[in-house]
Amino acid sequence: MFQAELTLLWYGSIVMALFSIVFMLALILSRIANNRSTLEREERRKQLVEHLLLRKRSEDDASVLADLTRSIVVVAQTIVETSTMVRGAAMTEFLDRLAGFDIKRRLIKLLNSSNPRFRVLAAEALGHFPDEQARGALWNALSRP
Repeated sequence: MFQAELTLLWYGSIVMALFSIVFMLALILSRIANNRSTLEREERRKQLVEHLLLRKRSEDDASVLADLTRSIVVVAQTIVETSTMVRGAAMTEFLDRLAGFDIKRRLIKLLNSSNPRFRVLAAEALGHFPDEQARGALWNALSRP
């Protein structure tokens, strides 16, 4: 009887060890994927800032910006970070070049995100759009718990 209980404990510990190894591998793979997406987002943000600040409008501007503005999180982060460096007419041109890609509507949608960091980012970026639609969306977000 004592031998059967020890054998059962042995197999139980083996199963728990295997489960912990599989779980740890899943966490490691998740971290690798998360880091990769973070690096890609950062690279896109750098490319977007470079394109909007250093290059003038051209024929291929729309196609390049369409590719760089796929992620609204990247666009929101770019607007917020660039607004600390650029003011006045340069910032207005910056936002005008993005206006053709429905950025304001996408920022309002991001304002309803389940991620609090993304909501704050969207609210800060929407603050650069001085119209009633953006202001109304910000007031609605403020009134929510």
